[in-house]
Amino acid sequence: MKLNVGLVIDYKATPHKVVAFDSETRTLSLQKWGGSVEKVNEGNPGLKNPVLVSQWPFLNAPKRNYRAVKLTRCVQRRIVELIPFKEWSPTDVFCSGGPIFLNPALKLKLGEVLVLHYKNGPPTCLRINRNFASVFQRKARQKAKTEKPKGLFDFLKDE
Repeated sequence: MKLNVGLVIDYKATPHKVVAFDSETRTLSLQKWGGSVEKVNEGNPGLKNPVLVSQWPFLNAPKRNYRAVKLTRCVQRRIVELIPFKEWSPTDVFCSGGPIFLNPALKLKLGEVLVLHYKNGPPTCLRINRNFASVFQRKARQKAKTEKPKGLFDFLKDE
């Protein structure tokens, strides 16, 4: 897989997000969850497991004054903190709202509630609803809705 902006890569045993690519020097700018950025050569052997997060299903989080710090989930009456860039990823680490991409390996079910915690202020509940899908799935659903169903005598019009 070609290393592009938006990929999540394992580097030095922690997940990093590719935020920039310099084509002249062939270097990637990798961002950790805390926000620090590190420059790495494109051919570095330490870059492993590239994942395109934008293909994951997503929910929209409301805009707040502070950035999101963690996302939790209740599993068998236990609160579990999800791993940033592995199980969930915002579009921007410093952005307070917008799409929150969730790893399909979590196998989230309809009606399940996630809690998004911010740096300051009250947390927000995000419910898995029927719109929970990836961009490609949403486009396919929209296309299916716009297609007109064929009636009983539509075969006569085609001839």
